[in-house]
Amino acid sequence: MNNFTQPSKNKLDNITLAYPEELVYYINMVKEMRSARAMVMSSRQKDGPPKTPPPDITPQLSDQPDVDLKAVDPGAIKPCVYRFSYIWPKRGKPFWAYLVYVGKKSVSGWKYYKNRWVYFGMDLKDIKSFICY
Repeated sequence: MNNFTQPSKNKLDNITLAYPEELVYYINMVKEMRSARAMVMSSRQKDGPPKTPPPDITPQLSDQPDVDLKAVDPGAIKPCVYRFSYIWPKRGKPFWAYLVYVGKKSVSGWKYYKNRWVYFGMDLKDIKSFICY
């Protein structure tokens, strides 16, 4: 007779959790946070992009003060919400944007790319400079 036992088909059968109710609680919290985040993201996008293209000018970075920032302050860029803004990222090409959200560490809105508006988001630490119109 062979004393070898078959491995469980469910790999979690042999795991004993000290506090299984806490695990369930945290799993449910993560699900709720993801759901809330998805609702917020869709509500920001539902109004849609601006109905017009951005201004027909290209601002120059030389018009802005030369300051080496670690990150843009959210209070400084907050007045740009629902206005056309020109953003110079630390990496990449500058672009026109129409911001709809400013948080503690990030912004999101509509970026004008190849003659159309595309939804985007970026960290404040990745913005070199900006100007609102």
